Amino acid sequence: MPDPKKVEFIRKIYGPAKKASEESGMSLELILTQAALETGWGQKFLDGSNNAFNIKASGADGWKGKTRYYDVPEVINGKTVIKHEKFRVYDTIEDSINDRIKFLKGNKRYKGIFKEGVKGDFSKEVEEIAKAGYATDPKYQSLLHSVNSGSTMRAGIEAGKKLEATSIGKIEEKKTINSKSILDEISNIAQSETSQITNKIWPKEKTQSNNKESEIAAEKTSPGEKIILAAKSHFKPGKYEYGRSDSRSKNKSSNGKTDTTRLEEDADGDGLKGVDCSALVWRALKESGVPLTGLPSQAGFTTSSLFNGSAVTELAKKNFTPISKDKALEPGAMKPGDLMMFSGKSGQHVAIFEGYDKDGKAKFFGSQTSTGPASTYLQSWEWKKRFKGALRLKNNGNQEKVNAIEGKASEAANTVIPNKAAPTTPHNKKTSQTSSQKQADANAMAEKAKAKQHADAEAAKQKAAEQAKAKQRADAEAAKQKAAEQAKAKQRADAEAAKQKAAEQAKAKQRADAEAVKQKAAEQAKAKQHADAEAVKQKAAEQAKAKQRADAEAVKQKAAEQ
Repeated sequence: MPDPKKVEFIRKIYGPAKKASEESGMSLELILTQAALETGWGQKFLDGSNNAFNIKASGADGWKGKTRYYDVPEVINGKTVIKHEKFRVYDTIEDSINDRIKFLKGNKRYKGIFKEGVKGDFSKEVEEIAKAGYATDPKYQSLLHSVNSGSTMRAGIEAGKKLEATSIGKIEEKKTINSKSILDEISNIAQSETSQITNKIWPKEKTQSNNKESEIAAEKTSPGEKIILAAKSHFKPGKYEYGRSDSRSKNKSSNGKTDTTRLEEDADGDGLKGVDCSALVWRALKESGVPLTGLPSQAGFTTSSLFNGSAVTELAKKNFTPISKDKALEPGAMKPGDLMMFSGKSGQHVAIFEGYDKDGKAKFFGSQTSTGPASTYLQSWEWKKRFKGALRLKNNGNQEKVNAIEGKASEAANTVIPNKAAPTTPHNKKTSQTSSQKQADANAMAEKAKAKQHADAEAAKQKAAEQAKAKQRADAEAAKQKAAEQAKAKQRADAEAAKQKAAEQAKAKQRADAEAVKQKAAEQAKAKQHADAEAVKQKAAEQAKAKQRADAEAVKQKAAEQ
């Protein structure tokens, strides 16, 4: 049975992949199959990168686009280690696929893929890729065929086709497509949100009632209040926990660890769905029904989609009014639904401002590592230290207060203080209003310029800090590698010294043994000489005695004869 998560991955990239296929001539099957293999069917997809092929970024490859560092596992000498690597980052999955095709077209090794008679034919394209040595695995060609013909890929493609049909239906309802093609519209819809989501309107009742009080309440509810209401209604207590891909953080769940997914799924099977801070904010924005421009899918939405340190992104600028940290910390300055930005050594965090308690303490709702979705207070020293400011929906009511925060008007107790002026005639009244407006516009422009300078300086400072950290990591890695090499060199030297010492000891023993043998032979020779001399001496003595006896016997016999 096909894995639902793998099918969902193919469904999500089907639209962009089909568009790229039709524009380049490359087969849709090859694009989908390689994306599945390179990212493990999306399970190894780098959050916030839209990098469909997990392509690294280095100075040597000439990449001039966005980059981001990720901690990724790599197998080195048979051991799995975590490495801090830089990867390419794209605005959309479609950009990633087009960049991949651009790379293949620009590399002479792979020109065979785009030959007439090959381009668009999956089997022939795979054969050319194998010939070009795309992968070191000798089974890569058969692996591509196996993945492409498998039931999971087939199910994913069918799901993509259904999404395409749904997308075309949505386009038909619009009646006008302007200058974009139907395929462009399908790709945009698929990337922005591929899952079916029921739009909710807060706080109207679910029944089709014409109750006048409900209608009045709905009209009085600001867009910001809709966001916090949507968040707290969707993320009910006991249903969710914090989610992150490495699952290395601890929490109070049954298994004591955070979930391995951030996209509202129960990947670790403990009965709690994983969601991180940015996925929670995305869901709240989506469920609230407030109109937003350029909001990506939940998988593509991270804190970096809104801000980096104190610098806000283009997406944030289109939909929100930035509020500095100092202004946001003023009593009563924040409104329900404001997005609160945090940044520090441990990374970035985003949450939704909930309101002030009876003591004036600021309370916010977000997904924290230890608790998952929950409310907490800004007065905590650690949170206040990391707080960088807030983002307010541009249509979040009370525009005078927003203007005051931007520097466009003076405000006290939510009331605009009028400029002091003498009574005016209708003529000079118009002139006074025009001058006042010009002055307000000039003040606003000056404040925006100042804010931009501050944001640029903060971004430069953060970039320098990241570069310094990267250099520290590189230096530490180099020092670690050097120490490892020195340790290996010492081991080799010690082994060589031990080997040489053993050889010298063996030679010394041989010399000693030879000397002992020689000495023993000399002693044996001397002993033999001594024994031989003694034997000769003894024989001579015996012969002398025998002669004496013989002579004595002869004398005796001669005497007897006489």
